[in-house]
Amino acid sequence: MRSPVKEMKSGQDARDAGWRHAYQPFSPPQAQNLHEVWSRIRDEEPVFYSEAMGAWVVSRYHDARAVLTDPRRFSSEGTKAAIGVPPPAAQAILDEGDPIGRARSLLDSDPPHHTEVRRVINEAFKGREVRKIEPDIRALANEMIDGIEPLGFADFIADYAAKLPLRVILRYLGIPEADANQIHAWSGCLLAVRWAGNLTDEEWIKAARGYVEYQQYVAALVAARRASPRDDLLSDLVRLADDADVRMDRAEMFGQIAALISAGHETSISLIAFCVFHLLSDRRQWEELCGDPRLAAAAVKEGMRYESPAVSTWRVAREDTELSGVTVPAGGKVLVLIASANRDRSICEHADTFDIAHKTVEPNLGFGWGPHLCVGATLARVDVEVALQVLTERLPGLRLAPGARITFRPGITVRMPANDFRVEWGPGNDARS
Repeated sequence: MRSPVKEMKSGQDARDAGWRHAYQPFSPPQAQNLHEVWSRIRDEEPVFYSEAMGAWVVSRYHDARAVLTDPRRFSSEGTKAAIGVPPPAAQAILDEGDPIGRARSLLDSDPPHHTEVRRVINEAFKGREVRKIEPDIRALANEMIDGIEPLGFADFIADYAAKLPLRVILRYLGIPEADANQIHAWSGCLLAVRWAGNLTDEEWIKAARGYVEYQQYVAALVAARRASPRDDLLSDLVRLADDADVRMDRAEMFGQIAALISAGHETSISLIAFCVFHLLSDRRQWEELCGDPRLAAAAVKEGMRYESPAVSTWRVAREDTELSGVTVPAGGKVLVLIASANRDRSICEHADTFDIAHKTVEPNLGFGWGPHLCVGATLARVDVEVALQVLTERLPGLRLAPGARITFRPGITVRMPANDFRVEWGPGNDARS
């Protein structure tokens, strides 16, 4: 494939370049090998127009950081509308709830509204310091190990990684943990409706129904907290938002709360799974972590760089802007490939190797950057750090079962494991039995 980067002088030139049609991240071959695809893109055509995405794709670190840092030239407003077009039957279901585009969160709003809402959410988090709930997280993690330790093997994601972060964020918000499985399913419906992009009619209908049910559930929670506040983060958010008069209607309140729940567990599930898989794939690093649990922080940092669960984020160009020699036109949608940027060799020499000893010359973008830096980043880090530490303390002999591997669900915004993977521990145990 030719490399037309130096030739590009305008947006139209970029539209004629090779990756315009070749980038198909929802196709099975690319979905399972995205890092290989992104590596080629960074080398051949770091900024290009994608027909499949209907957007300008930005793949290198310094371009990505420039976009994320500059809300004046790159807006977040209205970027979370659905990628795909729902069939009529699914649209009829969606019409029973609030429109997708109105259920915005911090991710798809700009100052001054973004500034006002973020102040409210920061204040709510500030009143409930994350480190104070670390003993709770540790107790939950130990409880889960208690349930599987006698078995000698486990389906790692289902039995551990998927349970801990969701229970933590629900407990933090004050939402019944008994509803965890249903909320996880609804959260999957939200991701599918907004960002899956390749659903069958049947999948659209299922996702639409779950999305509307999720809206109704959160609306009931908010109404209950307004009527009778409790000692939890959700009550704080509702009270502070009402007191600050930040003008969040029901749809936006749902968007903010759903975003906190999704960001508080979906990406953490993936990060725990990715970190453990890669640590166990290199026994030396796992044993180093077992010998010094303080290295968990470095493992989390490297996991976010090497296998960023938050794959990408969207912006809209407010004016013609040049990135890597390509002019992104005003009004053009921009897809910033965070996961690609984090493997840019300009910030990490051996970027395609997972190594908790890595020192990068620039911070990775796994939790975002600029005004939209993840508001729950500290909670996510603590979640995953504690999850790793408890594993090393309780199951130092943990190992991958023969043939264990990770495949991925197609998705352009969040990269989730599509399968479980087996782990085992103790002499003579075999997770295949």
